[in-house]
Amino acid sequence: MIPGEKPIVMAERHQIEEFDEIANEFFSSVLGMDYDACFVSDESRLCDFSGCGMPDFLAASGGDLQALAGIWDRWVICEVARRYGVDLSVATVTMVDLFNRIAVARTARVH
Repeated sequence: MIPGEKPIVMAERHQIEEFDEIANEFFSSVLGMDYDACFVSDESRLCDFSGCGMPDFLAASGGDLQALAGIWDRWVICEVARRYGVDLSVATVTMVDLFNRIAVARTARVH
């Protein structure tokens, strides 16, 4: 290491690893991504993946990046509610919290 440089420290992954099954399914079906091909930590938020998975017709509705981010936020919040029965008020939820809420919703449906 060059003197004066700080090492890169990766965020913890202990909690997110508890949800590997849900994460794989969510990334594939909602975000259109391979979960195993990206780094997701305990601190990662849903909004970190803004734009991923959004249908082309919504993306084509135009606007600047801020407008597209707002469109994606509304779309993903509705998509999570539709697919998993989990109501989100914002897309800034951590992935750990989201996956925990999905797990709880699935358990509630079984009982």
